[in-house]
Amino acid sequence: MKYLIDANIFLEAQLEQNKSEVCRDFPTEVRDGNIEGALNTFHADTIAIMMENKGFQDKISGFMLSLYMYEGLDVFTLELSGKAEAMMADNGLGFDDGVAVQTMKELEIEKIVSYDDDFDGVKERITPEDVLKNAT
Repeated sequence: MKYLIDANIFLEAQLEQNKSEVCRDFPTEVRDGNIEGALNTFHADTIAIMMENKGFQDKISGFMLSLYMYEGLDVFTLELSGKAEAMMADNGLGFDDGVAVQTMKELEIEKIVSYDDDFDGVKERITPEDVLKNAT
């Protein structure tokens, strides 16, 4: 099963936040090809902007380049028409979450790995802990 990986999973690890340990373990499994995931370029850019805003600009290029080494990760570019559909969707989500849902639709992905409960009721949300528990 392939999961869409929300930006907050990478941000937890990159910004060394509360759940940084599990948010380092989960991408490691994706990097090693044990878990399949997808990330769209919009959210990769969002991660870079947040890293810059939090004073981690020296880590941005390393993070972006590391995405190429993730054996189990597909990096997807959502076209403008897809972004427009995300904006027009009546799902009660903000633009960035709407882009995530649209990416899931285009890639036919059923679950998103996220801590953002805004996805509850729109798409099936699962946490990194849940995925890691089921992967073992």
